[in-house]
Amino acid sequence: MFDTTQMKHYFAYESVRDSGEFNMWSLQAQLATGLTTEQYLFAMRNYDDLRKQAEEDLREATMTSNLANQFDIHY
Repeated sequence: MFDTTQMKHYFAYESVRDSGEFNMWSLQAQLATGLTTEQYLFAMRNYDDLRKQAEEDLREATMTSNLANQFDIHY
């Protein structure tokens, strides 16, 4: 499981990747993310697992929100 900081780095990477403006192997792409080389390479090397965790976290958050709405629970 990745920590919050690693997930933030993933989302920075994914935002640039999703824009379609850059070849993700280019220095310009890394600069656009605002990540250090180490952080950027970590996101690239662990992309599939980071994406899976992001999807699972979203599913879990959606389920929690749906349950809260169903039972009228307010946080």
